[in-house]
Amino acid sequence: MTIAQQLNIPLSAFPFSIKNRAGQEIYRETETGWWARREFDSQHNKQTRLENSDGFWVEHEYDKAGNLIRESVSNGRWKTWEFNDKNHCVRYDTSNGFWGIFEFNEDGDMIFHEAQSGVRLDLRPKMVVLTHAEIAQKLNIPANLLKIAG
Repeated sequence: MTIAQQLNIPLSAFPFSIKNRAGQEIYRETETGWWARREFDSQHNKQTRLENSDGFWVEHEYDKAGNLIRESVSNGRWKTWEFNDKNHCVRYDTSNGFWGIFEFNEDGDMIFHEAQSGVRLDLRPKMVVLTHAEIAQKLNIPANLLKIAG
């Protein structure tokens, strides 16, 4: 027996839902009897579990900063994420073999990404090396007047 049936909720009130004190929907039921239930953690108010009357469920785990670090699904699949001390995602892995790594500069901009598919995005600054003569030419001055400190 569903919650709506136990409470004798009339069909005109569907979809029927229940919210927690934070205003998050923790239960929803339709007139066909299908239902979904959600749980939230007390530290970050983030969803930790969703399940429904079809037998499907998904669970979420978070780190102390509130970053999603693991998702597990009733079909056996999973995903994981790793974060650095600035809460940037630096790696993800999935149960079907997909993965990726990321690097960030000090400003928090992504400068590198690589994935199992062979995709490689490198946005790191490249060093340009110029000879003494090339520098003089770019500055449009005679090379003998150019002194490089070293």
